[in-house]
Amino acid sequence: MKKKTVFMTAIPAAVLLTVLCIGGIYTANAKDSGVNITDGVVIDYAGSETEVELPEGVKTIGREAFAGNNRITHITLPSSLRKIDYGAFRGCTSLKSVTIPDSVFEIGDSAFWGCSSLENVSIGSGLYSLGDGAFSDCVKLKHIDLDTANLFFDSDDCTLLTADHKKLCQYLAGGEHYTYTIPGTVEDISRYCFWGCDGLKEIIVPGISVIPEYAFANCRGLENLVFQVPTNEISLGAVQDCSSLKQVTLPFSVKAIHSNAFDGCPSTLYFNCPDFSGGALFAESKGYTTGDMDLYDDTELLAAEQALSNAAKASDKNGSQTGTDTVNVNNGDSQPDNGQSSGNDDGQSAGVVSSSDGSGNGSSDGITYSTDVPEGEILGSSKVVSDRAYVIIDGGLPVNNGNSAPANGGASGTGVAGSTNGIEEYAHYLDQTMIAYDIPEGTESVGDFAFARTSLTQILIPDGVKSVGKGAFYHCDHLSRIKIPSSVTEVGEKAFAYTEWYNNWVKSEPEGEDGEFLIVGDGVLIGYKGGEENPELPESVKTVAPGVFE
Repeated sequence: MKKKTVFMTAIPAAVLLTVLCIGGIYTANAKDSGVNITDGVVIDYAGSETEVELPEGVKTIGREAFAGNNRITHITLPSSLRKIDYGAFRGCTSLKSVTIPDSVFEIGDSAFWGCSSLENVSIGSGLYSLGDGAFSDCVKLKHIDLDTANLFFDSDDCTLLTADHKKLCQYLAGGEHYTYTIPGTVEDISRYCFWGCDGLKEIIVPGISVIPEYAFANCRGLENLVFQVPTNEISLGAVQDCSSLKQVTLPFSVKAIHSNAFDGCPSTLYFNCPDFSGGALFAESKGYTTGDMDLYDDTELLAAEQALSNAAKASDKNGSQTGTDTVNVNNGDSQPDNGQSSGNDDGQSAGVVSSSDGSGNGSSDGITYSTDVPEGEILGSSKVVSDRAYVIIDGGLPVNNGNSAPANGGASGTGVAGSTNGIEEYAHYLDQTMIAYDIPEGTESVGDFAFARTSLTQILIPDGVKSVGKGAFYHCDHLSRIKIPSSVTEVGEKAFAYTEWYNNWVKSEPEGEDGEFLIVGDGVLIGYKGGEENPELPESVKTVAPGVFE
């Protein structure tokens, strides 16, 4: 019996020894160089080498695998590599060069963020997915060498765009321009697109409706920022910490500005925008100076930019031109010279009436506008030709907050804006006329900022709703009664922040053992008002909403 036991355990032991020996050849080499690799994924790096070569077989460089390493100057990537994940090399301040092989199809958000010594980057033909801020704050990176066989992106001077030039993915922080006009073809820009571009002093933004989060944040040398029609919305932190900003120009089309969009900008910042416009109302609420006259003098700036351009041309010994040495500067008074009215070449301006004198009146509550119009003249197929053109909507079409009609054809506050099972992002944003709303049965989601800054007094979320988006009821200052069903499993950041309901909870004395925690729906923690550094979560908590412990 004893002999049988030894025989049965000896076989598995031998198999295990063989497996360890075979696998050990690959793993040992990885450990020798300080690289921890599991199932083809680089988990982290604990070595001290300045030049690292990853072995063949590596398919993914994992999240923040090399983040914060200040020794590595160069990394060699294998042809087996497919993906560089979020923040993989973030803050590698000594990294000088990287060659991304053709095999890589995805680079994640913030992958090389803050690599302050990075000067040479080449990207192969296979890349088709580039994350937000992938090369943000790389202050020495002036140009990316992109394989001409790549079908998805285009590297143009100090920018990285999609191949169709409809999206600006990254403006490189090492770019040598004082002033930059985003091309008229661009309809969208990435988050963190201009982050850390301290050399830029002026940016002109035509043709982009929604300015995404932190798009121009942390441009500490920026002095003048010009938004043109059809800019409609400026998102969270979009111009945050631009500490030298002197003037921002906003057109009449701007209807929504996040309350933190200009945090960290000088208190002396001047808002050049029409009276009674959304921009003017925002500026006044923040204590900024407003007016409708351009006070920023860019004469010297343009001369310096031209000198820089001439110097670049002179240094090109072969006489070759990239096509972008001379920057086409639009000072905000004129439209792009490509023959198209900024952002309005697709018929969206149907129903525009041009004001004869450029003056206008506004209502700050409903964000609706009117003007004196020459009798009977409706230019149904005209293009918007200045910031002082106004939209006239005829035929009794119901309009939600001055931006768009509810998708179900109902009047504002009577139905779901968007799909039949969800309320779209910003569906009723800033609609100060809305004091009541019945979310229809069958709704599954409430989009980001869907009801933010409305005058709602109560909201009863029906059973079946699974998610409530970021800021969905943000700053609904009169919202005192809220019902959240157990079907809700996901709540976005600050979804109920600055509502009367939430403020009352913050001010109230904690009740019961878990009174310092605000738990809603199916165990979603959305608030904590205790003072402990390491609080112990209640057993009932299944999910923690973003920003709870900020």
